[in-house]
Amino acid sequence: MRILVLALGNELFGDDAAGLLVADELSRRIPKDLESVEIVKSHESGIRLLDHFLGDYDLIILIDSVVSDRAGELVRIDPSSLGQAAAPSPHYYGIPEILSLLEELGERIPEVRIYCITINEPRLGFPASERIRVAAKKLAEVILSEIMQLLRIRRNTPAYDFKL
Repeated sequence: MRILVLALGNELFGDDAAGLLVADELSRRIPKDLESVEIVKSHESGIRLLDHFLGDYDLIILIDSVVSDRAGELVRIDPSSLGQAAAPSPHYYGIPEILSLLEELGERIPEVRIYCITINEPRLGFPASERIRVAAKKLAEVILSEIMQLLRIRRNTPAYDFKL
């Protein structure tokens, strides 16, 4: 099973770096012998994300931030619950549009799981807040546990020796 952890964000906008912080934490904690798991940090959006979905992955775990009144909460979003965006151009494509495009092109569609950390409005020039840093560590634990469980089940092998 090939897994891509695709972390989105922009560290120039403070808390918008939430996904990137999760990727950093995962990179530190994931067992180094897991060649089937790739962690990618990206500042891209829209149609530019398509290349990641063409990478022959079985599962893509997408991590991003979402603006909310309550910063620091962990949210899992069902991709099927996302509506198509009224995108004026492919630059504004979202995940539903990318998955639809893959289907139209006859490409293999990976399973997609979306995790977000809620943030207040991102602010240019500010570092990520402590609340978001703590939430990023918690989300990294959740995703690491999920990955290890998936690989154990698919490989039918004993548990890796790791601690959360």
